[in-house]
Amino acid sequence: MPLLVIAAGACDVPGLPAGAFQQAAAAFAARHPHAEYVLIPDAPHYVQATHPASVSAAIEGWLAGLK
Repeated sequence: MPLLVIAAGACDVPGLPAGAFQQAAAAFAARHPHAEYVLIPDAPHYVQATHPASVSAAIEGWLAGLK
């Protein structure tokens, strides 16, 4: 089953080390044989709310690539 993992690049959660979101999302995607990992570098963890155009583009691109 295809899977799209979209990760936020900025860490805005107090107490979490820089890169925590990216590492967790990348590890999750790496465990799935049909996953695609997309990083939105400057986005905080509510990436869909703060960067809707980037999220939409990632989803649309991913959907276009499905067979």
